[in-house]
Amino acid sequence: MAGAQTRRFDRSLVGLGGAWRGRVEMRRATSAVAHRPADGSLLTLLACSRALVPWSLHLPPCLDLPGAGDEVVLERRRVGWHGQVVTLSGAGVELGLPVALSLSRQALGRHLDELPVAPRTRALLEASGGSGLDDTVTRRAGLGLRRLCRCLIRDDAAEAKIGLAVAAMAGLGPGLTPTGDDLLVGVAGAARRLAGARGLGRGRLEALAQALDALPAVTTTPVGRQMLSHAARGRFPEPLPRLLAALGDADVEPAALAGLAEAVAALGSWSGCDMLAGALALTREWLEAGTGACP
Repeated sequence: MAGAQTRRFDRSLVGLGGAWRGRVEMRRATSAVAHRPADGSLLTLLACSRALVPWSLHLPPCLDLPGAGDEVVLERRRVGWHGQVVTLSGAGVELGLPVALSLSRQALGRHLDELPVAPRTRALLEASGGSGLDDTVTRRAGLGLRRLCRCLIRDDAAEAKIGLAVAAMAGLGPGLTPTGDDLLVGVAGAARRLAGARGLGRGRLEALAQALDALPAVTTTPVGRQMLSHAARGRFPEPLPRLLAALGDADVEPAALAGLAEAVAALGSWSGCDMLAGALALTREWLEAGTGACP
C-alpha cells in the first residue's frame, strides 16, 4: 500500500513542522474523522469524491477508511493508519479565496436576481418558519443572520457588536455542524470577498475573524468549532470559494453561476444550503446599502 497516492487534499496539510497524531472518533460510510486532543484539531479522510473541507484528503479506491479508535499519523506528506499509507502528491487544492478580485455592482445585482436557491436557503434569507422545531430554528437563525449582516454593513459601531452577534448564532440548531455555524461560514466567506474588492472595511473583517476564532470550544460541536476556526483564517469547504469568486464577476454567465451554487448546496444534508444563505445575505445587504468602493 506504500505506493498509494492522492492529489485531492487540502494543500495546508503539506509543510507541517512535525508529525500530527490523532485517533478516529467519528467513522461513517464515506468518511473518518481523526481528533488530536492536544489542540482539538480534526483530520478528515474521505472515501469518495465528495467536496474537500479544510484539513481533509481523498483516499484512492485501493485503501480502506480507518476504523473507530485507529491512530492516524500525518508526517512529511504521508498519512498512515493500521498498516495503510497514502502519499499526498502534488500541490493540493487551495481552499481559500483569491485576493483582490474585481466586483461589479451591476453584475452582482444581476447574479442575485437570477440565482436559483432552494426553499431552505430562501427560508433563512426571509427568516420565515412555522411552529415545528426545525422551522423555529430556521426563523431564529435567519433573524440572527439579518442582525449580523446589518451590523457588518450598516452599523457605525460594528466592531463593538460583531462578537455578540456571532456568539448568538454559533451552535444554533442540531447536527454535526449546526445551522448557525454554517451561516457564519457563509458570512465569513462573503466578507472576505467584499473586503478583497474594498467593499468592506478590513477592520470589520478582522473583527469578524477574531470573533469566530475566540468562540469557546463548548459553544458548538467539535466539527463546527473547527469549521469556524478555519473560516476565521479564510479557508472554506471547496465549492464555496469558487462560488464567491464568481459572484459579481461580469464575465460569469448565470448558468455557470447556478452550477456553482448547486455544488455549494449539495454539501451535507443542509450545510451547503445554509452556507449559501449566509453568503447571499451579506452580499445582498452590501448591495442594498450602496456602501463600499466597488463600481
